[in-house]
Amino acid sequence: MMAPHEALMSLSIADADPHPFVLVGLDPEGRTTRRYMAGPPRLTRKIVARIDESTAVVDQIARDLAPIRLLDRYGMPTSCDVVQGGQVPDRPAEPQSGIEQRIAAVWRDVLDQRKILRDDDFFELGGTSLQMAQMHQRVCQELGRDLRWADVLRTRTISAIAALLDGPNTEDADMITWQGIKYTYRYLKHWKAPQSIPLVLISGAFQGMYAMPRIEHLLRPLGDMIMTDLPGSGSADNLSSDYGFDFLADCLNHLLDELGIPRINLVGVSYGGSIAYEFAHRWPSRINRLALVGAATSLPADLLARRETSTRILQQG
Repeated sequence: MMAPHEALMSLSIADADPHPFVLVGLDPEGRTTRRYMAGPPRLTRKIVARIDESTAVVDQIARDLAPIRLLDRYGMPTSCDVVQGGQVPDRPAEPQSGIEQRIAAVWRDVLDQRKILRDDDFFELGGTSLQMAQMHQRVCQELGRDLRWADVLRTRTISAIAALLDGPNTEDADMITWQGIKYTYRYLKHWKAPQSIPLVLISGAFQGMYAMPRIEHLLRPLGDMIMTDLPGSGSADNLSSDYGFDFLADCLNHLLDELGIPRINLVGVSYGGSIAYEFAHRWPSRINRLALVGAATSLPADLLARRETSTRILQQG
């Protein structure tokens, strides 16, 4: 077994190899290892290495580690801070504040699990989208607060949801304007495939770019991704009935022009499939691959009859 500072220095050797390494850090008392093995797998967002060495040695190791790229098991970048001191004070794992404890009580009931930590990801605990919707409704009722569905999808941990309720919310989407109408997007760049053809995902009606976190989680390792709220959806401007799929396809084309992206892999889900199909019809040269999810070529007669009845009721007020 190597000393902690020797183990950290060995990262430079692993980094020089073209093949990825699975690195297991030293955990003398086994606290961290036991905690992670006892529960479901969790994302590693940050590593803190504490060593009993002089300031000069600590600073040198930090400089040697700076250019090394560390990734969690999902291929997502994580960081490693090297600090002085041998004792590792554990970040509080259990829900702390009153708000966190009340949110945790809802999670335990919805997920039927007793042991839930404050930084556990809802989906990593085995939660489904339906259970998340139940959790969202229950949290709002329990706390008597209005919490946006998009924010719950974006955060997904007890501590992060509590922070949303305790402080101002911050968006991580960019805004763009086409013909005076604003819409938003997120450009998620992959660490390993900088030259990949981006995958653009267009969600269904009454949804937004945060509405399909499981699909995003599964597709993210494949390469660059673009999630967008086109006009009339999510955080974008509303759209009147004067506009159709041709305008929405124009908006997507404008976004690709602004980002300098010549070709894409396009996935359209439900209503988004109609936008994707229109885009592919108008600009086939920009399509590398096209996938339509939940799309139908025709509607059953009984569904058409129900739609006509609903339309008539709405027209009658």
